[in-house]
Amino acid sequence: MLFVQRFNVRQVAHAPRSVQTGSFQNHEIEIITGYDAVNDRYPIHIRTHRAGEPWQKIDASQTWGADEYDAFEQGWKIVAEWAKTVG
Repeated sequence: MLFVQRFNVRQVAHAPRSVQTGSFQNHEIEIITGYDAVNDRYPIHIRTHRAGEPWQKIDASQTWGADEYDAFEQGWKIVAEWAKTVG
């Protein structure tokens, strides 16, 4: 995965809800996904925070993965775009 080194990615939970975490410029990042049987795909939820601050959601509501791997790949692409805005 292209983003593993850039964001120090780790898989911390797997099925039914899978979570990968990473970090970028003092931000902790979480990407969360799980199979949605109604839509037969994987929704993507992304949140980030700095120590002492509340979690903030990065909008990924229009993005779905075809499978778990694709959901994480799409999520890290969104994080890469978000990282361009972090000063």
